[in-house]
Amino acid sequence: MSILDGWWCEGYKGNNGWAIGSGEVYADIEYQNEIESRALYDLLEKEMVPLFYDRGTDGIPRGWIATMKASLQSLCPVFSTDRMVRDYTELFYLPAHGQWQKLTTNRMALATELAAWKERIHHGWHQIRVDGWRQCCPGSSGGIPHPGDAQVFLGEVPVSEVAVEAYFGVLDSRGTIVGGEIVPLTDAQEISPGLFSYQGDLECRFCGRTASCCGSCRSTPNWEYLRAGAAPLGMKVSALLTRTLLLCPTLVLGACSFMVPRTSFPGP
Repeated sequence: MSILDGWWCEGYKGNNGWAIGSGEVYADIEYQNEIESRALYDLLEKEMVPLFYDRGTDGIPRGWIATMKASLQSLCPVFSTDRMVRDYTELFYLPAHGQWQKLTTNRMALATELAAWKERIHHGWHQIRVDGWRQCCPGSSGGIPHPGDAQVFLGEVPVSEVAVEAYFGVLDSRGTIVGGEIVPLTDAQEISPGLFSYQGDLECRFCGRTASCCGSCRSTPNWEYLRAGAAPLGMKVSALLTRTLLLCPTLVLGACSFMVPRTSFPGP
């Protein structure tokens, strides 16, 4: 039993243990502690203890044993120190060692090139902005790719050093994207000095008012070494874009923000 944090949000299946809450996060930590402590005692009183003492004439708590078996079957093969060490080794340590070898060969030629490229990108990144987005996606045409066109101003940054993507998906009742997808936007065409048009096809898989597509267009630094798996620079320009209902809860089309992407690490 745990809150839906860390590895338990991945391991919890509904029949292999208990979850405290539904992953809510509150600004007031004392209020959150109060809510979660009440949920903890509710689980103990109404579910866990009754299940443990629910026994037949043979005195065996079969429901409790079924939960134990489901927990062993679903968790032991996946969540273990062996798997954690293997993931860190294969996903982080070995790739980092390979990158270090690439950077230090030929008298650190690639490292020197990377440092110069990063300095150049940091110097010119403030010029980049998303100026507009156009998408032809009728509400009655689900399951068909529809063209999207983003206008991105690059200024003096070379077009080859910027990657532009569209992030879109279905909106839930709270205006949150559910099951979002990332679509690279390519075919950059210069329409005026420093202003480029990026295009791509977005497939609206669902129709109707409950499935309006909404997303964001974002620009990130693009370099061959970064595409090969190096750590990101933490630089991104994004603008919210919408389709059909224009449900924009926080940002206005064309507004830019800088965000540092979060990195998740494997747990036990």
